[in-house]
Amino acid sequence: NISHDIRTPLTGMIGLSQSIYKKTHDNSIKSDAKSLIMATNELLKLLNEVIEVVKIDSGDLKRKKEVFNLEALIHATMRLFQPSLDSKNIQCEFQYPKSLHKHFISYKTFLCRVLLNLVSNAVKFTGEHGQIKIIVRELTQSADISEIEIIIEDTGIGIPEEKQQLIFQHFSRLNPSYEGKFSGFGLGLYTVKNYLSAMNGDVTVKSEPGK
Repeated sequence: NISHDIRTPLTGMIGLSQSIYKKTHDNSIKSDAKSLIMATNELLKLLNEVIEVVKIDSGDLKRKKEVFNLEALIHATMRLFQPSLDSKNIQCEFQYPKSLHKHFISYKTFLCRVLLNLVSNAVKFTGEHGQIKIIVRELTQSADISEIEIIIEDTGIGIPEEKQQLIFQHFSRLNPSYEGKFSGFGLGLYTVKNYLSAMNGDVTVKSEPGK
């Protein structure tokens, strides 16, 4: 109910702000409308992430296994971030072993959310002319089950060892929002950990400042 009651006026505010932006020829009003659009969009993103965390914590995740092409799924994720990669001149390399079959049965929606969060973080924290690698490996294989490892490696700012477990907690951020260095609400990696847990998987981090 709260999700509906807050989302509805928020989307109305975004729509009205966009209408004002398009109709006015006054640059001052145009600037204010643009700021209002950005602010309400940020609020809507926060609401969506909080609702997602509430669903995770309450065990209200809709679990549905699907057949999907893993290589195509990762390619599709990379395409979503191509404009950001281009604007920062970031090189993105994707390695998928030829020996690994492409189709799997698993929680595709959960994996999509995981990939979007992790690649988004890699792009956000990697500076100009940096590099991101997405590497897929098969760790074990039996008659009908494969254990897959997906590594997302970047040349970003790095994380001190003493802060590495903190990043998986609710609303935890290494750079507070008021500093204005990086966007986000400190919920992405918490959802990643929980989605992977629902898939009988896990997430780990290897990093140090500057690496």
